[in-house]
Amino acid sequence: MQRSTSSNRLLSPLKDFQLVGAEFDFKIYEQIVKTKNNIFDEICREIHVEKHQEIRSVFLNKRNVPKESICLWLENVCSLLEQFCIPTLYGAMATCDEQNRKLIKSQKTIIDLQAEVIKKSDL
Repeated sequence: MQRSTSSNRLLSPLKDFQLVGAEFDFKIYEQIVKTKNNIFDEICREIHVEKHQEIRSVFLNKRNVPKESICLWLENVCSLLEQFCIPTLYGAMATCDEQNRKLIKSQKTIIDLQAEVIKKSDL
């Protein structure tokens, strides 16, 4: 599917990023947030609200908001979620899992060493 020029413009902060494997990259996270902000800023301007938290269907469903704009925003948010947010979340989860395994291994080593010290002190 060919993306429109406007869609490419909204997703442009992520154009140079490729998600590789399950590794979490803070730079990609920053660009995801920047892209989300670009999309939400445009929506806010169009529906005349100041904050992203104020975006509501009641404002989007007015006649002065073109259906084409709503479709474009939806397409961009879906692309952002599918191509970047979900894979980045999985990468962050994998990083957390790996850190947890390392922590558990370190804690087991500490417990084993403490047990040896106790055993030697009892002799």
